[in-house]
Amino acid sequence: TPVAVAVGIGAGVNLLLNFLLVPYWGREGAALGTVVAAGISVIYLFVVSQSSHKIDYHWRVSLYSLVMSVGLVAIAWKFVPQATPAGLAVRFAMLSSFVPLGFGLGLFRRQYFRDFLKR
Repeated sequence: TPVAVAVGIGAGVNLLLNFLLVPYWGREGAALGTVVAAGISVIYLFVVSQSSHKIDYHWRVSLYSLVMSVGLVAIAWKFVPQATPAGLAVRFAMLSSFVPLGFGLGLFRRQYFRDFLKR
């Protein structure tokens, strides 16, 4: 039942936002409406699921990863050339910066790699 309610809420929000945003922003408005509606559906399902089965998430890790992702996408969008070898190298370096973030947040530990290599 919660999934059906989430789909209904998402469809209603998407329809409303399409009526509001498409006349002004065209297809970008439709895309934004779809993203917002999907986000609202996910938030609704999260709240409902947490009420029946509490899971302790690591919000700090998620928030740092989200902030870093948004920052890197903004930097790449604004400053890094797209279809050049240098641009691809810079983008790869930016993507590789998540490895130190993973170690810093405790997501990766040397023991994990040792255990993986022993298999």
